[in-house]
Amino acid sequence: MDSVKPPSLKLQMTPRNGFSLMEALVSVTVTTMACAALVQVVYGLGQASSSAISTTVARGICQQLMDEISLARFPLLADSRPTVRTMGTVPSRLEFNDLDDYAGYVQSPPADRHGRLLGHLALNPSATFIDNGSSSPDLPAMNRFVQEVFVERVQQGTGSTWPVATSETGFRRVTVRVRELTAPLAISETGTTQSGPLPQSLANAPIITQSVRIMAYVPPAP
Repeated sequence: MDSVKPPSLKLQMTPRNGFSLMEALVSVTVTTMACAALVQVVYGLGQASSSAISTTVARGICQQLMDEISLARFPLLADSRPTVRTMGTVPSRLEFNDLDDYAGYVQSPPADRHGRLLGHLALNPSATFIDNGSSSPDLPAMNRFVQEVFVERVQQGTGSTWPVATSETGFRRVTVRVRELTAPLAISETGTTQSGPLPQSLANAPIITQSVRIMAYVPPAP
């Protein structure tokens, strides 16, 4: 009598489609971490780029004002403080004819010599003023920049030092600074129109850039 063999059990392997739950969770976790890291990198690059643009613009504003001051003549004993007159939206610097006239000058938003706000578009090519209320600045940060000028009477000291002097020496130290406020602040001050201490927000604003030059009196040729 033949013995009956039991039927063989064969494992049926079927191809799997998709991912398991564990694989899906791991994939989502890794993707989330990678995206978070990428967002941080992109945000950091954006912040660095914005800061670099603001610094470049601030340096240009600072250099422009320093070049303007460098063209002013050395003050004479008979000089008087200028009469400030308004040509644009802020007082102009057209009456500033010597170095001392720039002492204590503070302006925000920054303006050119004619009192026209920088970074704003004129109403037309022949316009002599800027409509600060209707035209927007090309760079939003421009409204937060502050021009600041210090003019000091100095004398030559030991080495490369220039201590402040109380009498006339024929030398001036001119410092031009550009600060950046956290929020726009409209202010126009000169050495003669300053009525009190500057706002605390301005005094605490970080200095983005500054330029310092020693100006010397050169007597005219005989």
